[in-house]
Amino acid sequence: PDTTVPKREGEKLKQILEKYPEKYNLSNFWVLDKVCKNVDHCANHLSNLAEYKYRLCSFFASLFDLSLDLCLSPAKDTGHGKDKEAESADSEKGKAEKTEKLI
Repeated sequence: PDTTVPKREGEKLKQILEKYPEKYNLSNFWVLDKVCKNVDHCANHLSNLAEYKYRLCSFFASLFDLSLDLCLSPAKDTGHGKDKEAESADSEKGKAEKTEKLI
Protein backbone atom coordinates (compact mmCIF):
# COMPACT_ATOMS: atom_id res chain seq x y z
CA PRO A 1 0.00 0.00 0.00
CA ASP A 2 1.05 3.55 -0.78
CA THR A 3 2.24 5.24 2.40
CA THR A 4 2.48 8.69 0.76
CA VAL A 5 -0.94 8.99 -0.88
CA PRO A 6 -3.55 6.44 0.24
CA LYS A 7 -5.52 4.63 -2.47
CA ARG A 8 -8.75 6.23 -1.22
CA GLU A 9 -7.44 9.66 -2.32
CA GLY A 10 -7.40 8.53 -5.94
CA GLU A 11 -10.90 7.17 -5.57
CA LYS A 12 -12.08 10.49 -4.12
CA LEU A 13 -10.55 12.37 -7.04
CA LYS A 14 -12.28 10.01 -9.46
CA GLN A 15 -15.65 10.67 -7.80
CA ILE A 16 -15.15 14.42 -8.12
CA LEU A 17 -14.08 14.27 -11.78
CA GLU A 18 -16.99 11.99 -12.68
CA LYS A 19 -19.32 14.85 -11.77
CA TYR A 20 -18.02 16.72 -14.85
CA PRO A 21 -18.26 14.29 -17.77
CA GLU A 22 -18.27 17.17 -20.26
CA LYS A 23 -14.73 18.02 -19.11
CA TYR A 24 -13.19 14.71 -18.04
CA ASN A 25 -13.18 11.26 -19.62
CA LEU A 26 -12.10 8.65 -17.11
CA SER A 27 -12.43 5.65 -19.39
CA ASN A 28 -8.84 4.63 -18.59
CA PHE A 29 -8.78 5.29 -14.86
CA TRP A 30 -6.29 2.80 -13.45
CA VAL A 31 -5.54 2.29 -9.77
CA LEU A 32 -2.88 -0.05 -8.51
CA ASP A 33 -1.58 -0.24 -4.99
CA LYS A 34 1.67 -2.14 -5.35
CA VAL A 35 5.20 -1.95 -4.05
CA CYS A 36 8.26 -2.27 -6.28
CA LYS A 37 11.66 -2.66 -4.65
CA ASN A 38 10.48 -0.90 -1.49
CA VAL A 39 8.98 1.97 -3.51
CA ASP A 40 5.29 2.26 -2.68
CA HIS A 41 4.42 5.63 -4.22
CA CYS A 42 4.04 6.10 -7.97
CA ALA A 43 5.36 2.59 -8.63
CA ASN A 44 2.85 1.48 -11.29
CA HIS A 45 5.28 2.17 -14.11
CA LEU A 46 7.84 0.00 -12.31
CA SER A 47 5.70 -2.87 -11.11
CA ASN A 48 3.63 -3.14 -14.31
CA LEU A 49 5.91 -1.74 -17.01
CA ALA A 50 4.36 -3.48 -20.02
CA GLU A 51 0.79 -2.59 -19.00
CA TYR A 52 1.82 1.00 -18.20
CA LYS A 53 3.54 1.43 -21.58
CA TYR A 54 0.52 -0.02 -23.40
CA ARG A 55 -1.93 2.26 -21.59
CA LEU A 56 0.28 5.29 -22.23
CA CYS A 57 0.69 4.42 -25.91
CA SER A 58 -3.04 3.73 -26.29
CA PHE A 59 -3.89 7.06 -24.71
CA PHE A 60 -1.65 9.05 -27.03
CA ALA A 61 -2.62 6.98 -30.08
CA SER A 62 -6.29 7.81 -29.48
CA LEU A 63 -5.46 11.42 -28.68
CA PHE A 64 -3.66 11.90 -32.00
CA ASP A 65 -5.99 9.59 -33.95
CA LEU A 66 -3.27 7.00 -34.61
CA SER A 67 -3.61 3.26 -35.00
CA LEU A 68 -3.40 1.14 -31.87
CA ASP A 69 -1.22 -1.18 -33.96
CA LEU A 70 1.65 1.06 -32.88
CA CYS A 71 1.24 -0.15 -29.31
CA LEU A 72 2.51 -3.55 -28.24
CA SER A 73 0.03 -5.47 -26.16
CA PRO A 74 1.23 -6.12 -22.62
CA ALA A 75 1.38 -9.86 -23.38
CA LYS A 76 3.91 -9.30 -26.19
CA ASP A 77 5.92 -6.56 -24.53
CA THR A 78 9.15 -7.61 -22.85
CA GLY A 79 9.48 -4.22 -21.21
CA HIS A 80 12.09 -3.01 -23.67
CA GLY A 81 9.93 -2.01 -26.63
CA LYS A 82 10.26 -5.22 -28.68
CA ASP A 83 8.16 -8.34 -28.63
CA LYS A 84 9.80 -11.73 -28.10
CA GLU A 85 9.66 -12.66 -31.80
CA ALA A 86 11.48 -9.47 -32.79
CA GLU A 87 14.11 -10.04 -30.10
CA SER A 88 14.61 -13.61 -31.26
CA ALA A 89 14.98 -12.48 -34.88
CA ASP A 90 17.49 -9.82 -33.84
CA SER A 91 19.42 -12.40 -31.83
CA GLU A 92 19.57 -14.82 -34.77
CA LYS A 93 20.63 -11.99 -37.11
CA GLY A 94 23.40 -11.00 -34.68
CA LYS A 95 24.65 -14.59 -34.47
CA ALA A 96 24.70 -14.87 -38.26
CA GLU A 97 26.64 -11.61 -38.59
CA LYS A 98 29.24 -12.75 -36.03
CA THR A 99 29.60 -16.07 -37.86
CA GLU A 100 30.13 -14.28 -41.21
CA LYS A 101 32.87 -12.15 -39.68
CA LEU A 102 34.68 -15.23 -38.45
CA ILE A 103 34.63 -16.87 -41.89
